[in-house]
Amino acid sequence: MESTNRFSSLWFAGGVGTLLAVIFAVAVYLLADAAGDPLSVSSQPGSDDFMKLSIGVVIGATIVAGLVATGIAWISKKTGSPVVVFLVAVVIGFLVMLFPPISSAEQSSTTAWLIVMHTVVAAPIIASLVTHLRIAGADEVVADGS
Repeated sequence: MESTNRFSSLWFAGGVGTLLAVIFAVAVYLLADAAGDPLSVSSQPGSDDFMKLSIGVVIGATIVAGLVATGIAWISKKTGSPVVVFLVAVVIGFLVMLFPPISSAEQSSTTAWLIVMHTVVAAPIIASLVTHLRIAGADEVVADGS
């Protein structure tokens, strides 16, 4: 018996999480801009040239994060403990992805805004994909039991 829950589709779950993440990222970007923080980051690693982070880069990076997380969820479904494997992989990825804002921000306020932005991007993507993995796992148990 197949689930009628929309979150039983991996791409639906990843898409919903990514859409929410884009909305949250744009909101944080606009809040930072309204607060007068320019979100200036180095143009290249180790460079003293700083440029303002554009909203297009924020949206693009968020979409890439959603696609990567969805791919990790797809791979983790093939393991014995998909939720655990997925969470371990994305938490490690999240921690690694905190390095660029910490190392490339011009001001400490920019670092703080970028860490907040990374967090609000990760939360809905991870939550929607974990929901999918749990529903898919429950559907598999039901299918095996019948």
